[in-house]
Amino acid sequence: MRRKNASSKGFLRRSSGPDGESQTPRLRPIAEGRVENLEKGIMLNTLKTISADGLEISYTQYGKGNDLILFVHGWSCDQRYWKNQIEFFKTKYQVVTLDLGGHGKSGTDRKNWTIPSFGDDVISVAKQFNYRSLFLVGHSLGAMVILDAASKLDSERIRLFLVDMLTKKYRPVPDEIFRDFIKPFRRNFKTHTKEWVRTDNNFVEDSNPELIEWISTDMSNAPPEIAIPSLYDLRTRNFDQTIAQLKKRSISMTLINSKESKKKDKLELMQLGFRIEIIPEVGHFIMMEKPEAFNQKLFELIKVK
Repeated sequence: MRRKNASSKGFLRRSSGPDGESQTPRLRPIAEGRVENLEKGIMLNTLKTISADGLEISYTQYGKGNDLILFVHGWSCDQRYWKNQIEFFKTKYQVVTLDLGGHGKSGTDRKNWTIPSFGDDVISVAKQFNYRSLFLVGHSLGAMVILDAASKLDSERIRLFLVDMLTKKYRPVPDEIFRDFIKPFRRNFKTHTKEWVRTDNNFVEDSNPELIEWISTDMSNAPPEIAIPSLYDLRTRNFDQTIAQLKKRSISMTLINSKESKKKDKLELMQLGFRIEIIPEVGHFIMMEKPEAFNQKLFELIKVK
């Protein structure tokens, strides 16, 4: 399966830098249906909490259970991107989706749009619940956010699942390189973001064109005054100490990727403490393009003690 319009610049993606135990529910993949359904059935009972800096954070809770799964979206996305996970998991777990600050229905009055501030958003939501174990699932930028959040949570009963962010050790981008990269975003954020999302190695040849259009249009409507500094902090931040601290605490960290890492990169990731799982023949938005495969994989990983 070939990537669609692969680009050498992967600043968004990782390559740069149930009912019963025996039978699990099935969902119709968004890629086989109308993507307009993303707008339905989520955020009907939105709740609010306050992050560390006073910003209002929107979140939604589903289901019941002793364990909590908290889904964290990526750059310029929101909690709708996890719609196909809710029905699958809510029969056995508490399930929570949230809008990070500046996204979806959360507040926008924040001075610094950084990974640590987003991590605080996750913590503020997690603290609203009682749970036996906490499973943090983060996609793309959200993957790095859950690393930050876990590093600040005083609990060893946390497990992390990083979705399609790291195929090799994360290395910050020098300022001068990022400044060149971000220029077209500053000139025309909406137009350039839509084209970038469509062509920056985020989809495969067989990706649903309707889904591609929905995602690229939705992300291009993000406020640039939030999106650009968020992307800057993501791509220039060093996460070495955070990852090392989590490894030292024996916090489980699993990568769920759409493609294999090179051998040397895989070994380096494993040395950093990551377990690596692959869902092949799918683009960057695994949970949207192949929700059944993603849900089953995540469910199996969660069940492993």
